[in-house]
Amino acid sequence: MKERRSKEKKGFTLIEVMIAVVIVAILTTVVTPQFHSLVMKAKESKLMESLSTIRSAVDVEYAKANGRYPEEIGVQMFKEGRIPEDPVKETSQVFYNYDEEIIIMSTDGGWVYNPTKGEVRVNNTDEDLAGTPYSEY
Repeated sequence: MKERRSKEKKGFTLIEVMIAVVIVAILTTVVTPQFHSLVMKAKESKLMESLSTIRSAVDVEYAKANGRYPEEIGVQMFKEGRIPEDPVKETSQVFYNYDEEIIIMSTDGGWVYNPTKGEVRVNNTDEDLAGTPYSEY
């Protein structure tokens, strides 16, 4: 004779648990790439903001020094007391380049600054989500 389930017993059957696990797995595979894309978009937006902040600080120093670009980018140039970070590579290191044209061949991150021209670029040849190298920002 078959035993009937008692109304006192509560819980999930194995098949119900398996279905829930499959649904969670499907949702995870769909949502994870979209989440990564959103995180990268936010980092790229912050990268452009940081680059703009540094360029503005260089322009302010240029105006203060009567047409001379600062020899280096220092923390004293920023009201926060620190050089803005490259959020893609999580560094605020500044590399100096005195060549006529800045040629970036690195993916280290941070910034490249040419004091003779006052030019600031992102020190990263990786591409953003749109396919543009960060160094071309």
